[in-house]
Amino acid sequence: MVSKYDHCFHELFLGQRPEELPCEIACILSTYADLEEQTKQYGVPFRHIPVTPTRKHSEEEKQLSILKDKDVDLLVLARYIQILSPEFLESF
Repeated sequence: MVSKYDHCFHELFLGQRPEELPCEIACILSTYADLEEQTKQYGVPFRHIPVTPTRKHSEEEKQLSILKDKDVDLLVLARYIQILSPEFLESF
């Protein structure tokens, strides 16, 4: 999960090597669309899900659904600026 700032985002992709960060990046979720094109260059699915206070619960449900569909078992917050709800954390 990322915000619109790209330095942490790029570090994850640059570190994705067996000896450094042995993982598969399943998808990128963001509250901003700023990094969508850069994500496509890495060949990874990108989902823009803007979170507002009035829609926080429904947007977190969308995020959880995507994470479940992608079978994600580790979530990295790369300068993700939203506070995740206790319900989100408990469900994940």
